[in-house]
Amino acid sequence: MSLEIVNWDALLKQVEEMGRNVNRAENAAIKAGAEIAVPIMKQEVPRSGISAVDYKHMVDDIQVGRVKNVDGVKVVEVGPTDGKGGTRWRANFLVNGTKFMPPNDFILRTAQRTKGQIRAAMLTELQKKVMRWS
Repeated sequence: MSLEIVNWDALLKQVEEMGRNVNRAENAAIKAGAEIAVPIMKQEVPRSGISAVDYKHMVDDIQVGRVKNVDGVKVVEVGPTDGKGGTRWRANFLVNGTKFMPPNDFILRTAQRTKGQIRAAMLTELQKKVMRWS
C-alpha cells in the first residue's frame, strides 16, 4: 500500500490551522472556567470599611488575567490585579494573616467552592468549539 500526497503544502497548512484552533479552544475553555470563579471570589474576599475617594477595594479589583504557559501547563490567574493601582499586594496580608489578624484564605475557599463548576464550564466551552469544527 502506498500513499501519495498531491498537495503537501495545503495539507500542512490545514494541520497548522487545526493546531491554532485547538490552542484557541483551550484558551477559551480556561477563560470560561476562570470567569466562574470571579463572582464567588468577590463574595469570599472581605470588604474593608475604608471609604476614601481614592481607595480601591480589593473586591472591586478581582479580574481574570491572560492565559499563560507555565512549565508547559496553561494557567490563568483570577484575583486582584498587580502593578500600579492593583490590590494584589494586600491579598498577601489577608491570605497569610498578620500579627494583628488571622489568615483569611479567600482564594482557597473560592477554589474549593467552584471546582466542579469550573470543570463544567470548561467542558461546555470545549464542546462548543469542537462542534463548530464538525
